[in-house]
This record gives sequence, C-alpha cells and structure tokens, in this order.
Amino acid sequence: MDIEAGRVDENESMAEKEKAQWPAQYINRVIKNLNRRARRVDENESMAEKEKAQWAAQYIYRVPAFIKNLNRGAYKPRTVSLGPYHYGDRELQPMESHKRRALAHVLQRAGKTEKNDLVKAMEEVAEQLLNAYTDLSDDWRRSRRRDDFLQMMATDGCFLLEVMRADAGTNLKDYDSNDPIFSVHGQLYAIPYIRNDMLMIENQLPLLVLERIVALELSARTIKVTNISVSAEAHIDNVKQFLSLCGDIEYFERRWEPQTSQVALAYYVIYNERHGADIALLFSGASIFDVSANITLVLGYDLPGPDAYSRTEELSSPRTPEGAVKKAVEVVSAMLDNGFVLSEDVTNRAQSFDDQDRHELPSSQVVSLDSPGRGVDNIISYREYSTVRIIVNRMVLKFMPSSRLATEDDAAGLHPLDISRQSLVFDPSEYKNSIIKSSAAKLYKSGIRFEVGDIGFDDKHGVLSMPFLLVDDSTEQMLLNMMAFERLHVSATNEVTMYVLFMEVIVKTAKDVKRLHNDGLIHNLVGEDVAVAKMFNRLTSDIEKKPHPVHEEMDEYIRKHRLRKKLFESRDYLSHTHFRNPWTAISLLAAIALFALAIVQTIYTVRQR
Repeated sequence: MDIEAGRVDENESMAEKEKAQWPAQYINRVIKNLNRRARRVDENESMAEKEKAQWAAQYIYRVPAFIKNLNRGAYKPRTVSLGPYHYGDRELQPMESHKRRALAHVLQRAGKTEKNDLVKAMEEVAEQLLNAYTDLSDDWRRSRRRDDFLQMMATDGCFLLEVMRADAGTNLKDYDSNDPIFSVHGQLYAIPYIRNDMLMIENQLPLLVLERIVALELSARTIKVTNISVSAEAHIDNVKQFLSLCGDIEYFERRWEPQTSQVALAYYVIYNERHGADIALLFSGASIFDVSANITLVLGYDLPGPDAYSRTEELSSPRTPEGAVKKAVEVVSAMLDNGFVLSEDVTNRAQSFDDQDRHELPSSQVVSLDSPGRGVDNIISYREYSTVRIIVNRMVLKFMPSSRLATEDDAAGLHPLDISRQSLVFDPSEYKNSIIKSSAAKLYKSGIRFEVGDIGFDDKHGVLSMPFLLVDDSTEQMLLNMMAFERLHVSATNEVTMYVLFMEVIVKTAKDVKRLHNDGLIHNLVGEDVAVAKMFNRLTSDIEKKPHPVHEEMDEYIRKHRLRKKLFESRDYLSHTHFRNPWTAISLLAAIALFALAIVQTIYTVRQR
C-alpha cells in the first residue's frame, strides 16, 4: 500500500510539474511558429523582390514554340548572329571573320591594340548584359564562358557600329573601297540583309554594349587643357586656333571648374580623329598667353547639354583634306609661325611621332599642312544631344526601318528592335473602345479621305490619318518580331499590335491597298496588291481581334453624315459605271439631254392644247 501510495504521489507531483510547465511550453511553441512564419514571409518577400528584379532586367527573349511555329523563318537570322542565342550557328559563320575585322578597326582607331580594354569596359556591366537575356544557359556565367560572352558582346557591338557608320556614308578611311561589307558595294548587297537580321527578336544586342564602345572611342579623341590664364578668355579665337592646328575639331567646350581655393578655366576638345588628339598631347607645356598649358587625355568625358554649344568665328587654318593625316613637325612650324611659344624638346618629340606614324599609316595619308583643303567650317559639334546613350539611340534610329526621322524627344531604347518599334508607335492616351467594319475602299465611298500622320480621325473634315508604310520582303518579319516583343516584354506597350489590327480591318482586298497607295499611305514593293492584304491577314491570325479606338469615331461620323455617304456612293457608282471612258460619259449626257428635250416637248404640246 505504501508503495502504491508513493507512486500516486509521484504521478500527482509529475502532473503538477507538467501542469506548471505547460504555459511556458505553449508560449515557446507559439513563438517558434511565429518565427517560422516570419522566416517564410521574409523568404517570400525576398523571392518576390528577386523575381521583380529578374523581370525588370530581362528584355531580350527566345520566341516560344507556340508563336514560332506559325512562321519559323520570321524569327531566325539569315546573315549574322548577334548575341548568344544564335552564336555558333553553322550557316552564320561566314560573317564571323568580318565581325572580328570590325573589332580590330574600332580598336585601332581608338588607340587600343588589344581587345582586353574593350572587354574590361564590358566587364563593368557584365551582370546587366547577362541578365538582359531570358533563358540564358548558366554555362555562360561560368568563368571561361563568361569571358567568351563579354568578348562576343564587344565583337558584335563593334560590328554593328561599323555597319551603321558605313551605311550612313561615314568615310571609314581604314577600309578598302573593295571591302565586301564596309563599302559602297556592302551598302547595296550586304547591309540590307544585316539590317533585317537586326530586327529578329532573338538576335538583339543591348544598346548598353554600343554605349560602352562609343564612350571608349570618345575618350581616345578627347583632350582637356588646363592651367590656362583667365586672360585667355579674351583671346578665345587664338586658343581655338592653337588647338585646331593639331587636327580637325568636332567639338569644343570651356568650363569653369572648382579647384582647392579658386575656380579654374578648362577647355575640352573632341577631335574628329584620334591623330589630332595624339598631336595635341605633344604640346603639353606650350605657352598660351604666358602660361604653360597642361594637356591630357580625358577618360569618361560626359557631353554637356545643347545649351552648352555655341558657334565660333571661322578659323584661319585649313581643314585637313579627306584621307590625309597631318605631320606633327609641320604643326610645330605652324604654331611657331603664329607666335606660340613651345618647349625646346617639342620638335624632337614631333619628329619621333612622325617616324612612328610613318610605319603605321600609308605614305599617301601623310600630307603637308600647305595642301589645299576645304573651306573651314565653324567649330561646333554636329550633336544636338547630351549623352552617349542618346548618341547611340539616334544612330540606331537613323539606320533601322522607321516611320519618321530622329527628334530631340526620342527616348532611348533597349535594343535595335525596340528603337525601330518605338518609331512606329503612337500615343496610347488617344485609345478608346471602338469598332469598325469598313475597309479603305468602302470608307472612301462613304466620303472619308486619307492622309499621312499618326493614327487619328478628324471628324470635322472626315479625314483619317495613319503612318506611311513601305511594304517590302522584310516588312512581315519586322512586324512579327515587334509584336512578339510586345507580347513577351511586360512593360512594353502594344501599339504595333494595335496598328496591325487596325490595318487588318482597313486593308481587306487589293482595292483597299490601291486606294491607300493612291493617297500616298502605302508603297508596295512586294508585287500584287492582294499580297499586302494577305500579309495583314496572316499577321493577325494568332491575335485576339480587338477593335482599334479610331474606328468608333469613324462609325459615328458615317452615321451622322448618311446623306453625304449616299452622295459619295452615287458619285462613285456613276464614275465607275458611266464615266469610265469619254464615250460612256458622252452617251449618258446625250441620253439626259434627249430626256430633257422630250419633257420640254411634252410640256409645250400640252400648253398648246
């Protein structure tokens, strides 16, 4: 009994003890659950932030199979690969040697003997470039393949810049006139196919690549002149003359920059060629108004805004003839003749510079300053923009197919396809819910007229405006890739898709194409007019048919002007039925005249009775 009583006491004691511990255990369990939930929330938030950053960074896409299967050839480059998606494709290999040549020329022109300098510039933005591509293999991020990726970016970027310069008519003096790509021959027979490949959504290169290359090129042609006397401002033309003797100046800027205890004057000069900047560096230490000027190269020079540009008086020194390079020793003589004081060893440095240049340049390119040249232009940059990004944006916009020329208001794009797409879009704030069933020919019969402009309808005058469209063999591919980009890039608007849907309604038959062609809205280079109508029908085969906002306005206009519609339809019927040729018109007029005479005769007979 005692043993059993002891066991009961122990059980009761244990129960009391557990009862006492239970609140603490419960609280601890609740705290653990709360902590676990908090970690899950943090993990979810972290995942959400990570995904948000991932989607924001991506803007170059692989085309999904369900889109690509509709027209596989529309998304595949035929001449050149740009970026990683088609890198190594066998049929695109012939262009690789030309890409490497372009890289070598850009580096030589920028004063870089190795592409490591350019690869380093890409390395600074490597993560942005890698993240721009969706579904990119992790293999590209590993050490060795990462280097291959950066070299590919640099090579492809240099190639695109050289192609755009050649197409713009820029005199690339370091290419032969028989060059198959970067020449007049290339403009006709190679560059159009390269341009088409630049419209492929899977064949895009971030504009960031081009920006880094252009910045590197500018740094090799830009000098900064400091330690200048404030009194030099009164003789600014002489300062410009001193600098222009070294080479043709593309841009000149003066800035007041803060120093340790005062504000100092500095001049920034961009030369047309690297050779001019190289010669200018030889004269660091030259005396400009009793002060020894300090001349250095500028790395990372940031172009100012348009307000900083100002025209200057015409200079007296001749401009360098095309295809020629100035001799440094003759620049020395010219400076001395103009009264500038140079250091004693500058002549020896100039002679050494010329000797080195003679080995690098053909003798036909080294000419005397006394050679006759063109008239001297005012020193002003041709740029009307302020950043390297906008320089690249304008360059691409002028090269790619677009519905208009570049303007100051153009926003920088993500890649060449995006820039071309932006040139075709219009203001989404004008959109309204609408519907229309009439094509161009029917609208014309209803009294509506057409003119070139952004999509819109003038209900006061019955005028429908729309962008001019040149239809050639590449138009369908271009529009398909733009629509695919709008479909895949979440932050992109859908103006091109809306435009295609609008045109699919407007252009139903060959008559509609002919009507728009007569009004200067379509220029057809693909042959039969019916081919254009079929193209728009194919483009919208996989798209939900949503009406365009302008259509409702036209519907309302037609409803309000039914009498005018009947008059136009009657006139159109008469013109097509009775006035197709002079004889039918004469016959109709004669019939009307006879009918009128018969009525008059009848009236006259009745009155006589």
